[in-house]
Amino acid sequence: FVTWKEEEENKTISKYVRQRGSKTLKNGDIVMNYHCCRSGTYKPKRKGVNSLKSQGSAKIGISFPAIIKVRQSTENVVVQYFPNHKNHENQLEHFRLSESDRAAVAVLVVDEHKNGKPVAFCFSNKSSEDVFRIYFSAIKNAVGIIETTTFMTDDAPAFYNAWSYVMGTVKNVLLCAWHVTRNWHQNLNKIKNPEKRKIVNKALKAVKEGLCLETFSKLMKQFIQELNIFGKYFQQNYAKRPEKWVYCYRKGLGINTNMYLESP
Repeated sequence: FVTWKEEEENKTISKYVRQRGSKTLKNGDIVMNYHCCRSGTYKPKRKGVNSLKSQGSAKIGISFPAIIKVRQSTENVVVQYFPNHKNHENQLEHFRLSESDRAAVAVLVVDEHKNGKPVAFCFSNKSSEDVFRIYFSAIKNAVGIIETTTFMTDDAPAFYNAWSYVMGTVKNVLLCAWHVTRNWHQNLNKIKNPEKRKIVNKALKAVKEGLCLETFSKLMKQFIQELNIFGKYFQQNYAKRPEKWVYCYRKGLGINTNMYLESP
């Protein structure tokens, strides 16, 4: 039921909530009613004047018949669904996202003290290139085109694809070292021998953090020759694009090895 309810809410841009608790019948069945969150009149929880959010109350001041009636027994769940959202429009500012649907994206910049500072946020129930285009377009409308020489992101092409579409291409596109390391750790389980896994993990760190291009090339060649199953994953995903994640390629880009801009 919960899965169906969330899918229906996403499809109709709505949110159904319980205004009262559940009721248990004599036969043990549980009855619950879920009303559209915009139905009814706003009532402050405390006495006195409470400040509303800038977008105002989600309540429209009247009740309407959009409701989900649920009867749950030990054998099944019976649902009666009345999707009539009469007298109100689907306004995004009043659309509530469930915890599982929320995605937060932030744009960070480097200040004069070389600290990463978040300057723009996006909360959405989707993480797609289309959403990020809207997000970056909003930034562009507020401050104009941002010309940057370096763009750092996790290993998801949607971020940079959207940025380059809105703001233009960037010369240096880097992968966040924290995300790279996390991906490696998730795939190191391909190596069954714990001691071998430990050695490979240490070698990965040495390869990634090498500041000398010549030394990196030697380490890389030796590293790949010694790997087997994990090596195939590494070859496919990282060996062909070291300029995006190896520190020696970051010299002079303003992204130093203490990773002040990267995720903790």
